[in-house]
Amino acid sequence: FKSSKSVHVKLLFFDKIEEVQEEQKMWVSPNYPNPFGEMTTIQVYLPHSETVDFAMFNQNGKLVFQSKTKMKKGMNEIRVDETILSNFGLYHYQIKTSQNHFFGKMIFMK
Repeated sequence: FKSSKSVHVKLLFFDKIEEVQEEQKMWVSPNYPNPFGEMTTIQVYLPHSETVDFAMFNQNGKLVFQSKTKMKKGMNEIRVDETILSNFGLYHYQIKTSQNHFFGKMIFMK
């Protein structure tokens, strides 16, 4: 997933994970697994600590989840749990920082 200039789920976790070598750009990996049934994970690398906005939208564009959190420099994870999603199907998500904006799609199915 390359950066440009930059659902109905109940639990969302932001966790710091192992450091990676120094990079100058933020990057976001596609969620994995996708499609998912119970939980999916999005990896986010930040070149410095920063506030990250995460939002999820259903197929009709309705906001179904939103969170703002301070993430640390290095590799971080956003884990989305099935309990915050009301229906199976396609969801869109966006991850924003002060300088970057990423979009992705995830499919929730059983």
